[in-house]
Amino acid sequence: MSSPGSPPTLNGNVTLWGKLWILLTFLRFPLVLLYNLTVTRNSERNKHKSIARLIGDTATRWVSSRLSGPQLQYYFGTSPKTYKAYIKANKLPEVVDELSSGARLLWVGPKQTGNVLLYCHGGGFVTCLADFHLSYCQHLKAELESRLDGKPVGIAVLEYSLAPDFPFPTQLRQLIAAVEHLFSTGVQPDKLHLIGDSAGANLILQLLSHTLHPLPSELVPPSPLIGLSKKVRGIYLMSPWTGVTAGFPSSKANIDVEWVHQDLSIGMGQLILKPVPESQHVYIETAKAPKDWFSGVESITDRILVTYGQKECLVDPIKIVIEALQQYHSSVKVAVQEYGVHNDILQDLFAKEKKINSIALTVDDWLANGYTT
Repeated sequence: MSSPGSPPTLNGNVTLWGKLWILLTFLRFPLVLLYNLTVTRNSERNKHKSIARLIGDTATRWVSSRLSGPQLQYYFGTSPKTYKAYIKANKLPEVVDELSSGARLLWVGPKQTGNVLLYCHGGGFVTCLADFHLSYCQHLKAELESRLDGKPVGIAVLEYSLAPDFPFPTQLRQLIAAVEHLFSTGVQPDKLHLIGDSAGANLILQLLSHTLHPLPSELVPPSPLIGLSKKVRGIYLMSPWTGVTAGFPSSKANIDVEWVHQDLSIGMGQLILKPVPESQHVYIETAKAPKDWFSGVESITDRILVTYGQKECLVDPIKIVIEALQQYHSSVKVAVQEYGVHNDILQDLFAKEKKINSIALTVDDWLANGYTT
């Protein structure tokens, strides 16, 4: 990693020097922003962006290039803290389902058992839920309910345990518990959409992988998606983190445009894979799976949507997984954001961008069609 902070061994714990480095990183940001607003305003990285997005992307790029995963974890805090602050600010009820696995479902609005979206947030399995994740969930809820003539849509966010204290397959076990819980409360598979961004999308791919290639039962419980009488209605993967190690050409080709710094991505990937037996790496890094890895996926879900940015460092591994899914599923829709970067929809929300980009509209349409057709 690029910063002199503490090694990635403890959950959010950094040395005193590591904390000072965080402070210095943010103190230097105004100069970095000024440089991007003036000297590099017309560069390939910035020329297609609004001022709001330029500021937001500059902030995330600067922080991700200077801080390690554990430093980010320390700075951003915990998912419960984020959730409580968000629902208070937006006058929403606090609705939490405790799961046997130690995870929780955080509902954005009232709990529902009809049309339900289960959201898995990103962050490299190292950082917590962010307010823009919740903003996106609230957007989806409002948009879908308006298209369904007011029929309620429930959105539950999985609060999973973070690495490195809780390594693979902890998060997979927790997602399994979440899906089982929803089914036990009356949610029907054909009314359920699984949604994930970045590492959250990786987690959903882990569940698909475990469904098709079960891990030992003493390690992970059986997948709740096996033997369903009805398929899961849909799976949406936003900028899925499918290649967690280096070695893809797009990692270097787009490094000057992308906000996710390569050092951070590689560092988080090493952190996640280190305690995992090599034989199980394929569950985390599906871009390196055998070509027939997703054989049988069409029996699990009706539809799959994958979106990503044209300028992502992850373009190559994302394309590999898309091709693998398309080989065994007849309804895999792909949408690419022109000049877009990693999690472009969420970057808009982080930057408080008022204009909704075309990919977000595509997602809205796709999800709405899932409940109306």
